[in-house]
Amino acid sequence: MKKILDIKRKERLVVATTDIVYAQRKYWCDSGIHPLKLSIIKPRTFFEYDSKEKLPVIIWLCGGGFTEVDKNVWIPELTYFVKHGFAVVSVEYSTFARTRFPQPIIDIKEAIRFIRANADEFMLDAERIAVMGESAGGYLSSIIAVTNGHSEFDTGNYLSFSSAVQAAVPWYPPVDVSTTISNEVLKGALPVDMEDYTDPRVYIKQNTPPFLILHGLKDTQVDYHNSELLYDALQKNGVYSELYLIKDAEHTDLQFIQPEVKQLMVDFLNKKLLGKEG
Repeated sequence: MKKILDIKRKERLVVATTDIVYAQRKYWCDSGIHPLKLSIIKPRTFFEYDSKEKLPVIIWLCGGGFTEVDKNVWIPELTYFVKHGFAVVSVEYSTFARTRFPQPIIDIKEAIRFIRANADEFMLDAERIAVMGESAGGYLSSIIAVTNGHSEFDTGNYLSFSSAVQAAVPWYPPVDVSTTISNEVLKGALPVDMEDYTDPRVYIKQNTPPFLILHGLKDTQVDYHNSELLYDALQKNGVYSELYLIKDAEHTDLQFIQPEVKQLMVDFLNKKLLGKEG
């Protein structure tokens, strides 16, 4: 059979650029250097028939109990957001045995400044950046958002650029980190100084960016009341916030990556990050 097809260019080709070094950190008694990397997932812009539109950015923060992180493990699922009009930047942050708070926050804010400094090269919209993450990454995405403008977390390179984000989407975040992670297995794996991890609610103020929060009602690792605490604090301060509690969902359960849940996030970002109503 021979047939001529008339196919319209409705979707863009998604590509991943991995292992981009945005910072270097000392470790092993300051005798070693570890490169911190990020990956950018976005549509191709190489050919003349590829769109050259700069896209709003989702900073993605993978979980891992504050002891490990893989910036690429979520790339297949994050492609959904690229297909719906966003670029995704998945960021590695410090999880060394001797890493202490607030180093991961300092790392992520430096990554955000790096993205703004190189936005033209990567075809990214530096004015519209959201932060999203799961579990430990949910905590970090929350505290990144509520500390907009706190200069004590801005050290390192690209200091002429802002580390502020315009929206936050934490998934099942441990909010009161020092007391609410009760799972015995997790306790043995987490750093000994978890009491130093500040509760994000401390920093919430009226100009905190909008939040969409997701949590499973059957989460046995991070109780869903953590998200309720965060939501209540946001509401109390007049910050736009949405909380979705998912029936029968455990920690990092399959419900979170279903299309209807991802669409909730896309709708929120379209409305609050891009200003698109309806």
